[in-house]
Amino acid sequence: MTACLIPDAAVTTWRDLAALLTDQTTPCQADPEPWFAHDPSTRAVAGRACQSCPSRVFAACGTYAQAAREPWGVWAGVDRGLRTSKKRAAA
Repeated sequence: MTACLIPDAAVTTWRDLAALLTDQTTPCQADPEPWFAHDPSTRAVAGRACQSCPSRVFAACGTYAQAAREPWGVWAGVDRGLRTSKKRAAA
């Protein structure tokens, strides 16, 4: 693990995403709260806003979330909290 708690397997994907975000502002950068809200309907709105991101940013975001096994938040339009809840319910 790195000092910032990003799993080693995800460091490269995090850097790739960060490099893409230096040149532009995405909806989640402007106001990150909805992407990590406790209210599922708020996260759903955030997920739809992901559709406005450039395709390279959208893809890098999803790749990072998968590599890091992000347990919460909306990443590339996917509600990771909802996925975690469904996995727990199925177990």
